[in-house]
Amino acid sequence: MQSSSSSSAFIIPLTGGELIDLDCNSVIWAYGIKLTFYNLCAQQATIHSVGATELPAKLPAGYSYLMGLQLDILTSGQIIKSLPTGTGIGMDYPLNDQSRDQLVLLYWNDPDGDGKGEWVEFSKQLGRDKITQTLTTKSLVEFYRVNPVAREVLFATLTTDKTGIFILVKK
Repeated sequence: MQSSSSSSAFIIPLTGGELIDLDCNSVIWAYGIKLTFYNLCAQQATIHSVGATELPAKLPAGYSYLMGLQLDILTSGQIIKSLPTGTGIGMDYPLNDQSRDQLVLLYWNDPDGDGKGEWVEFSKQLGRDKITQTLTTKSLVEFYRVNPVAREVLFATLTTDKTGIFILVKK
């Protein structure tokens, strides 16, 4: 584990579910996914793998499941549903020989928790150089596909608002 006063990077065991103490800018590898926590100082996180049979609802027609996780952020031991202003979570999924153009990240949006939610697609494009600015800008849709850099083998995304279930699918 590498660590400094403001950031850390480590790999989570595949059992998941443990409380993870976050530094201001932590980088964590879990289930093959690189998670970057922006400005979540003194928060905690839990990360669970979500398999195809554990999804809260069927996928939209034409999509096939590849991998997923449930990500929760806690403040003072309580799960929060929305990220604080100025924060965000980057999720970089491995391409595994898939074409980036065929991949989509979906978020399970169920605000009242009644199981009648819907899958929301990360479709808004974002340049890497705009991540810091985007963390402090509020918009209606805060799910972003981060434009790749040359030869990058990750499918990069960013949420500046929600926590919960995120799944990578092929369309």
